Amino acid sequence: MLLVTFSVIPSRDKRSPPDPSALGPAGNLVPTPITLFDPGYSLSGSLHLGKITGVETASNAYRAGLRDGQSYLDADYKNGDPAKESHITVKDQAGQRVISYYPAGKTVLMPQYKLKRGTPNTLSASWFGIVEVPSH
Repeated sequence: MLLVTFSVIPSRDKRSPPDPSALGPAGNLVPTPITLFDPGYSLSGSLHLGKITGVETASNAYRAGLRDGQSYLDADYKNGDPAKESHITVKDQAGQRVISYYPAGKTVLMPQYKLKRGTPNTLSASWFGIVEVPSH
């Protein structure tokens, strides 16, 4: 079976929406819930200042204990994946510590290209210009 999933990358500019017929008869454009990466504070500002800045009070970072003014020592984000726990090393009046949380922001509907269920491999492969379909 040939498995292909294409994601449409979100963009801040207003480009044309993705073409629903881009996969031809082999696929559909389906709105899919995606959780956005949100560190909950200003990454660039904190790196620049060496201190945590811009902490959003409604964020997971704030709920975990991250506060404006803490010394910013290190951060470990797993490829910007909101489903993987992040670790921020800070120093404040309580000493040095690691604050761990999931950098998950809001969930939005993102168009995703999905192959239609039951689409023959030959149709899918020919649409993508694949001459031979691997057999299993």
